[in-house]
Amino acid sequence: AVSLNVTALRQTLQLAYDLAQQGHLVTIGIKPSSPETGYGYIHFAQEVCEGYEHQAFRAQRFVEKPNLATAKSYLEDGHYVWNAGIFIWKVSTILSEFREHLPDVARKISTIVEAQGTPQERDVLNELWPELQSISIDYGILEKTKNLVVIPANLGWNDVGNWEQYGALFPADEQGVRAVGSHIGLGSQNVVVYNNTQRGVYTIGMKDIIVVEMDDVTVICHKDHVQRVKELAGK
Repeated sequence: AVSLNVTALRQTLQLAYDLAQQGHLVTIGIKPSSPETGYGYIHFAQEVCEGYEHQAFRAQRFVEKPNLATAKSYLEDGHYVWNAGIFIWKVSTILSEFREHLPDVARKISTIVEAQGTPQERDVLNELWPELQSISIDYGILEKTKNLVVIPANLGWNDVGNWEQYGALFPADEQGVRAVGSHIGLGSQNVVVYNNTQRGVYTIGMKDIIVVEMDDVTVICHKDHVQRVKELAGK
């Protein structure tokens, strides 16, 4: 991920630090700029505490990647942020949450830690590590706790999770064309081109498409379908 607003990032991290010192679990949510279907969302509502007006809120629920209509409703609602997967907390706070919500995991980790530096360290690790529950921290703790705070932030953030987002890091011409590498366009609008070869890429009369030219593969897709590129993996 890339943040283009360093000042805002520093201010947000300072606020997150202050809240974490108070014993909160903190996550930074990105204020959505478009109805993005490629991200998960966090719904927030209740404000946290005096002194943090319009800056930090109680997280209500995590939402999986929505369809376009739902994403548009989230954008209009104003109480949803993109889940950036950025978390800040004190070690003592998160360990307490583990003991409450994932007690078996907490016990086994504690046993592993206690065995460090002893002759039994390797045996204990080999025995208990495979037994640890395979679960993300989102599902295991963050969706259960009442102590999660979200900071909605406008960081100029880009997850660079697809080619359109990557292209947004580069300047556009007057027709909205963003190109990396050799490209000539005639009458094309709102096009992203990533050319990692010595060959030329030419677009004529194209609109709202993404072109990725590599040595071993060429991908051309409409921007509305950029999230489907992952379906081609392994083919």
